[in-house]
Order: sequence, then C-alpha cells, then structure tokens
Amino acid sequence: MGKAEVKIEAKIMVDFGSVRTAEAVASAVSPDNRPLPRGLKVETWREKGKLLGVVKCSRGVKTFLSTLDDLLAGVQTAEKAVEMVKGETRKG
Repeated sequence: MGKAEVKIEAKIMVDFGSVRTAEAVASAVSPDNRPLPRGLKVETWREKGKLLGVVKCSRGVKTFLSTLDDLLAGVQTAEKAVEMVKGETRKG
C-alpha cells in the first residue's frame, strides 16, 4: 500500500472590533497567499471587523504548523503596525 495523504485544515477568526483595522490587516497578509507550493492553500479575507482565514495542507504536519505560525505572526505584526499608526494619528 502507498503512503496515505494527510489533509489538515484550520480556520481562523480574529475579531478586531474595527472594520478599518480588519481591512488593513487583511490587506497586509493577503499578498502572502500566493504563489504557494502544491498541496498548500491559504486564504484570508475580512468580514465586518473580523479577519477570517483558512489554511489547508496536504504536505505534512510540520509544513502546516509552520504556515499557520507564519500567518499568525504576520497578523500580529500588521495589527501592531496599525495600532502604532493610530497612536501617531491621535498625537499628530
């Protein structure tokens, strides 16, 4: 018998409570969606004040976890940048 293909999927939802923040973060992480290697799919989008995403992988658990970690790190970095800009706008 051949090696069975393992398929892993995760859905993420981050509620920013702000359409502008969710849009900015979605725009920041979306360019990372493509091009991707075969067997890996990442999609992110915004609905109201929430960032939604799906990661699908058939390249193994290590690739899946690494991809999910990269996506969440990008979301965190973009959120911090947006918050810094908001703070600067309030000061200026």
